[in-house]
Amino acid sequence: MRGTFWAALVAAGLGGCAGAAGTARVTEPSACDAPDPTPLPTEVALPAEPPWGARIRAIELRGLSRVPESLVRGAITTRAGDTLDEAQVARDVLALLALETFDQVVASTEQDGAVLLYSLTERRLVGRVEHRSGQPLPVGRHVPLASGELHDPARVHRAARDLEDHLIESGHVDARVLTRERRSGERVDVCFVIEPGPRRLISAIVPQGNTQVLAREILALIDNHDRMANRIGAPFRADLFGPDRLRIQALYYDHGYLESAVSEPA
Repeated sequence: MRGTFWAALVAAGLGGCAGAAGTARVTEPSACDAPDPTPLPTEVALPAEPPWGARIRAIELRGLSRVPESLVRGAITTRAGDTLDEAQVARDVLALLALETFDQVVASTEQDGAVLLYSLTERRLVGRVEHRSGQPLPVGRHVPLASGELHDPARVHRAARDLEDHLIESGHVDARVLTRERRSGERVDVCFVIEPGPRRLISAIVPQGNTQVLAREILALIDNHDRMANRIGAPFRADLFGPDRLRIQALYYDHGYLESAVSEPA
């Protein structure tokens, strides 16, 4: 008899591609044209209650291919000779997931609890990485996903959000970056679908409502961050405007206005 009593998986739904710059034309199916992803289950059915308290004779591992067995056994605290303990096995499952090398970890028992079995689903490697966009990718602080690294849904999500944030900071305030994936054997091809939208730059900075404070005094307090933002011809960065707002309010305080409000540019 086999009873599955603890299962956990890592899942992240990823929404939805000329190839990346410098790559040859691709003829095989592209991840950019993959259908919308099917959400992975968030609950796992437990078909049988295991014999808690039974003496464990052996611990077996199944599903290992690239991950060293010594690494896995080093993360497991349960040992042959221990009694089957729910809390301890649960900790082992979480420890195996914390290695960030498995998509799924399932603990089960065989031979009436004498054998504790860990079934492991290794993460695939990232295969081809493509970008579908109407313009070259901006150079910025985002860390591009690389072919050959372990496929981690959270890492793919972060790469998309970092690219989206950089586009917004570059003036593409309506930018969106979606992702699509396609499994190809032991690899996962990933496509970033980029919708940058128009780039909006500042054409003029005109203080309004400043009847008692000169405009040049206000403008002198706006930091252009080495001419990269918040100046004419550069994008507006709301995240960098906070300190400017405080300096302008302090200027009004010095002029006798104990309460003042400074809104973001329209």
